[in-house]
Amino acid sequence: SGSGCSNNNNNTGAAAAVDTAAVLAVISREVRSAQEPTRLEALRWVHFLLVRNEAEVFGQLALLLSALLDALGAPSERTVLGALAVLGQVAAHPQHFRRVLSALVDRFRGDEGLALLQRGGPLVVRRLCAAMGAGRVFAELASLLDEERGDLPFASAMVQALNLVLLTASETRGLRDALRRAGAKSGGGDEGRRPKRPQQQGGKVDDGDNQQTDEEEEQEEEEGARVWRALYPAWSHSCGAALSLCLLAQADGHACAMLGRLSALPLGAGALVQLARLVQLLECPAFAPLRLRLLEPPPPPPPAYSGGDGGGAGGGGSPLVRALYALLMILPQSSAFRTLGARLAAAAPAAQANGRGGGGALECDGATASQREWERRDWPELLD
Repeated sequence: SGSGCSNNNNNTGAAAAVDTAAVLAVISREVRSAQEPTRLEALRWVHFLLVRNEAEVFGQLALLLSALLDALGAPSERTVLGALAVLGQVAAHPQHFRRVLSALVDRFRGDEGLALLQRGGPLVVRRLCAAMGAGRVFAELASLLDEERGDLPFASAMVQALNLVLLTASETRGLRDALRRAGAKSGGGDEGRRPKRPQQQGGKVDDGDNQQTDEEEEQEEEEGARVWRALYPAWSHSCGAALSLCLLAQADGHACAMLGRLSALPLGAGALVQLARLVQLLECPAFAPLRLRLLEPPPPPPPAYSGGDGGGAGGGGSPLVRALYALLMILPQSSAFRTLGARLAAAAPAAQANGRGGGGALECDGATASQREWERRDWPELLD
């Protein structure tokens, strides 16, 4: 028994005497190996050391992050996923979360970084969202990009890549729903409203699970509003991304005002390409609720409305319809122009029929909803 205790003490002393910095230096070199088995084994060692002695590993974090970020460019998906798993372990610690994302953003700089962003960036962001929450990851990345001043083209490319993940990835579906609900609460369309809570016989409200659901929806709306405020400044690096964010969150009036500002600018080929891509994104599943809102009847004019411009795309119709017609008029005649024009032409008869029939399942609040949208937020200040 005494001999066993002595051996255990010796083993403990040997473990304590391990030079973690030297081990990590070797591991960091092997993570960059040309041989996939070597890379995977090195990543397993990093995972082991983080579990056993994370404090010493964090002391060499700069060396480790450099190797892990280089591994993201490996041709093997297993290596990339292994590196992402370790990065997730590190970022799970609040004190290192921003540092990891900042290093990731820097890894995407330059020609080589841009190629990595286009090739593997969506996978990296999706995995981080799955591990740490889409709202948290996107808000932090937006904060970093909002501070970008030295390389605005890079910031624009990053925002466009992130926006595509936001609108199409399954990992960001909850975030899209939260943004949509937050916009509906502040004055959007009907799809964001809560359904009526079921009642039992006698008119009593069935509480319990429904009450919990209401509370969860309130939290999602608050989260959506918080993330919207975090994303908007950074998303303004890209006109297409900013417009898609507004349309997703049902800030239709602000999107219309933004397009008015864009029409006064000399739009280059890059901006027009972004707007054409936006039209393509409007056809994706994330914007199905927006397309359904095109069927809503035109709202009645607000009390102060004088009827001076005679209706049409400029004066009549919902803010959403006016925004999409404004986008149509800015676009050159191209495939994007024809796609958006066909969508609006298909929706117009149904919207007019709903208006003559007094509305229906898609009936909206009309001007009241639009007015609430503009009263709740200082939209003109955002345009400046």
